[in-house]
Amino acid sequence: MKIYGLTGGIGCGKSTISRILQNYGFQIIDADSLTRDVQRTPEICRALADAFGRDILTMSPTGPAVNRKLLGNRVFASDSERAKLDQIMRPALKREAQIRLKACTAPAILDAALLFEAGWDDLTDENIVVLCPEEIRLTRIMSRDSLTKSAALARIRAQLSDAERIAHADKLIYNTGDISSIYRQIIYIFGHPASHAAY
Repeated sequence: MKIYGLTGGIGCGKSTISRILQNYGFQIIDADSLTRDVQRTPEICRALADAFGRDILTMSPTGPAVNRKLLGNRVFASDSERAKLDQIMRPALKREAQIRLKACTAPAILDAALLFEAGWDDLTDENIVVLCPEEIRLTRIMSRDSLTKSAALARIRAQLSDAERIAHADKLIYNTGDISSIYRQIIYIFGHPASHAAY
């Protein structure tokens, strides 16, 4: 079973591409979903509250949960705070990613914005990087997350540059918002949906 890494900067439209690939029959392991699940575990809730303040915790129907927006505002303003968050989250996330990948019964997509930064590319056979103009990314992030332009830029700058991602990429997808172009590029990389299992 082949595992593809799918990555790109925040706001690049990775989720759209991931949904298309899911329709092709790929099994999707989504890092955002992993993060939400891991941040609901008691040990991670405790570790994050100890590191960033108990006010980042909220109550959900299933128990304590992390206020992701508040946590994000707190850590993206500081390299040292972001490093502290990574130290807590990355080992737990990678363990969970490995568990879910082992359970896959079809070719898998590991969808992770921080694929290279977190060292998850050692779990994949090939890596696909999604690229998108920064102005489009800013518009998406500001609208989706209700952020100011400076806050959205801080999130972009906190990640690898496109040049750094390209250096690690096996394949590239250029997303300018033209869905037909995305489909053409996916077909070029993976072939027709009916033939994807060969990959």
